[in-house]
Amino acid sequence: MAKLKLSMISARNERTEALTDSIIDVEGVEIVHTYSDPSETFWRQLNFWEYEISEMSLSSYLIAKSNGADMIMVPVFPSRRFMHTTLSYHVDSGVEGPEDLKGKSIGVGEYQQTASLWLRGVLQHDFGVDQYGVDWWMERSEELSHGGATGFSPPEGIKFHRIPTDKSLASMVVNHEIDAGTVGRAFSRESNLIDRSSGDVHREYPWLAFNLYKGFLAAKEYCYERMADSIHSGLIFGQQYLRQTKQIFGDDPYPYGIEQNRKMLDTIIDFSFEQGLTKKKMTIEEMFAPSTLSL
Repeated sequence: MAKLKLSMISARNERTEALTDSIIDVEGVEIVHTYSDPSETFWRQLNFWEYEISEMSLSSYLIAKSNGADMIMVPVFPSRRFMHTTLSYHVDSGVEGPEDLKGKSIGVGEYQQTASLWLRGVLQHDFGVDQYGVDWWMERSEELSHGGATGFSPPEGIKFHRIPTDKSLASMVVNHEIDAGTVGRAFSRESNLIDRSSGDVHREYPWLAFNLYKGFLAAKEYCYERMADSIHSGLIFGQQYLRQTKQIFGDDPYPYGIEQNRKMLDTIIDFSFEQGLTKKKMTIEEMFAPSTLSL
């Protein structure tokens, strides 16, 4: 029986590349894959829906889905970071710790991106930095932003500004035109990345979501089995870093499935709603394919 042939776009990631490089198969599916930077991937998908399966910003997904977008998620989360640690600040800003960002100006790549959503939520809930007490500056133009596709407008009460096209996050921090910004990689991979398939594909092939999940899980296990031998020789203390990571996070720092990620999902749903990005609080049942809800 011929396999179902589907297009897919995502970033290169060691936990998924066994699948995207066709070392691991998705049962019943032939994947035609394109590698792309996440910022480009999300912009292309949200505007043009070019691929049947794609990596997607969790924040943009929540916004688009709450506005009626026809897409569905598979609970695969191959990338995470501590987003508040990506901020750089000017030495004359008076910032010595996260709590000192109260009343300051902060630049981000895009206001609605997952990285910025986590940044604002952590600053507010862990360090008492009220999002309404900060001047927010956004680097991406409306034409190239994900918000241009989802109908983003700054939430009421937020002090929102766009960085002029002849400037950048980096230049504004260096020149102390803003106090802090996500300078290192404003368009970086975002924290909780999922694989999303279009709603029509899911309805026609309801078995696809579960098979995708199994394929991505097998690809991650393939990565883990070879991780110790794949550490670059230039990382002199690479094996020690690996042991330390396991001591802190356990054997699987990137758990898939809903149950192991329920607290994270509930938190980001709450953040999105309280920050005014979604007009209604989404539920996990609305977000994910039914066959994955018990995973």
